[in-house]
Amino acid sequence: MIAQFAVSLLAGCVFSPPECADGYQRDTMGNCQDVEHDEGSDTGGMVIEGAFMGAITIDVGADVGGEVLSDVCEGDVGIDVSDGLIAGTLFCNFQDAFDAVLQGQTFEGSLSGQIDDENAATGDLTLDLALFGVLDAVWLGMASTEQIGGSFDGDMSVDFAGQSVPVVYSGSFEAAP
Repeated sequence: MIAQFAVSLLAGCVFSPPECADGYQRDTMGNCQDVEHDEGSDTGGMVIEGAFMGAITIDVGADVGGEVLSDVCEGDVGIDVSDGLIAGTLFCNFQDAFDAVLQGQTFEGSLSGQIDDENAATGDLTLDLALFGVLDAVWLGMASTEQIGGSFDGDMSVDFAGQSVPVVYSGSFEAAP
């Protein structure tokens, strides 16, 4: 009898193990493993990758000696996304009051950022405004495989004609593949 018991122990369990819960499967050692988070089979969230092109608009207002001048810098944005990281460039031109002083000058900038697990996007935007200085802003937005968009606002001080001029700005961009 002892010999039969020893043989049954060496032969393994005579009962098959119960099935794993939904979303789990048995590995080679007989343990239930999470299929959705198993290395190599992760399906979590959409994958946002590639090049996106679109438009950017920045509304700017400057208080010059009690007179408020406003204008819009309109242009293009190009964004590359890889591994949830955003890198891009932007170009814009003012259209009205500021363009009279700037004579059609094109301004160049950059944006960077990241996309989180909920597809929220955030990052930094920098625009070199030549003699007016550098616009440095934090942007917030959303990303999908169809579009990346963001908005930003803030204020800065610009040295112009020997005086410090307060400037407020707000902008947004949208880009699609």
